[in-house]
Amino acid sequence: MPPDIPAAKRAGLPVDLERLSAEGDGWLSPEERYALKMHGVCVQAQPGVFMIRIRTTGVIDSDTARKLATIAETYGGGWVHLTTRQQAELHHVRARDVPTVLEGIRMAGLTTRSTCGHTMRGVMWCPDAGVGLEEPFDCHPDARATADSILARTPELDTRMPQRINIAFGGCAECRDHARINDLSFVSVLGADKDLGYEVWIGGSLGKTNPTLAFRAIDFVPRHHVLAAANALFDVHIEHSDFDDPRKGRLKYLLRRVGQERLTQLYLDAYERSKRQPWPVPQPVSTPLSSSIAGPGSLRRRIASSV
Repeated sequence: MPPDIPAAKRAGLPVDLERLSAEGDGWLSPEERYALKMHGVCVQAQPGVFMIRIRTTGVIDSDTARKLATIAETYGGGWVHLTTRQQAELHHVRARDVPTVLEGIRMAGLTTRSTCGHTMRGVMWCPDAGVGLEEPFDCHPDARATADSILARTPELDTRMPQRINIAFGGCAECRDHARINDLSFVSVLGADKDLGYEVWIGGSLGKTNPTLAFRAIDFVPRHHVLAAANALFDVHIEHSDFDDPRKGRLKYLLRRVGQERLTQLYLDAYERSKRQPWPVPQPVSTPLSSSIAGPGSLRRRIASSV
């Protein structure tokens, strides 16, 4: 029987991880199986095992990678799956081992929080960020800050989100194309006064039903307003998308229902409200010019530039 997802959200998505460890998964209701997704735990076709998705910012240092590999060797059959959204997954984790694996991932400095289900999926960023010569500047710090900002809201967001939102950052030609297939994309550009900022694209989605290309909603958002722009779309999604029918809950269905002009206005209004809130100051970033001047040994160094 499929879960009643809206009912599970209204109930607060409770699930007893201690009981899962003690008894396995035979007692779980469909709604509790859905609630596990907020812990990054998804059911598999095979009985008694789960997939666990791990959130990254697209970079894992060597020490963390070794810890993750050890967890995979012990509980995941020796495999770590790297996803197209720059996350990591462990497959075939036994139900009784799930809480132990979650704790191990936390101790490794990573999180599985809200990596599955109707929430913020992995925030993608250009793999050439900080070293590519096509991009105006390194978008990785802003992608990481956006992920952290939304993740901090997920305890409240996960019970209210109609469906998931996919976010991407990038400035190269390939990432500009990828911007069209995400719910929210930030394409790095230089403003009229050489200020660093982004075009904002919204409403894109692939999938087997109603694939939709995003449209450009804002021509230029300066870096210090990126978090306001990202959080604003979540606010619009929660207020106006279809909560009661998850099959029609993606942002693309709201776009089809109200049209591009109306969705743009809803988003701009939310953005103006969001800008009035306090947000962290963006980190300094490198540009191709500053990196090349600094020399080939410092291409990944965060060199101060305009914010």
